[in-house]
Amino acid sequence: MTPALRAGKPEHVLAALRSAGRHLGLAFQIFNDVEDIWGDPTVTGKPVRSDILRRNPTFPVLAALSTDSPAGERLRRLWHADGTTAAHLQEMADLVEESGSRHTAEQLSRSHLDSALEHLGRAELSPAASTELTALFDRIVNRTA
Repeated sequence: MTPALRAGKPEHVLAALRSAGRHLGLAFQIFNDVEDIWGDPTVTGKPVRSDILRRNPTFPVLAALSTDSPAGERLRRLWHADGTTAAHLQEMADLVEESGSRHTAEQLSRSHLDSALEHLGRAELSPAASTELTALFDRIVNRTA
């Protein structure tokens, strides 16, 4: 934000950039949570399901754990059980998806990306800067999971 401040941008432009950044951060974090469970390690650069293995409660997992569905109930039992095998990790990932939480997370990530792009559009950027930032925002959140 410092270059924008030095450029003497009005407060509404700075507010739009802050909001765009906040929504982009949320979109990325939720997308990253989805990638951790179902992503391709050659794309993500990290082992798949590492957050589940460490019992790191990511958005899709929290959403699934909060459901009253049979998938949510089974996931709660596995989540709190001692010891985790590769089969348990796969089952937990399947249960998160079965609960509908993967879809929910993907939709929420997309919604935050759309909000980020909407706020970016209010930032009164040059056409070239707007085009470049729009493409960057999209790449950040839309890697192949």
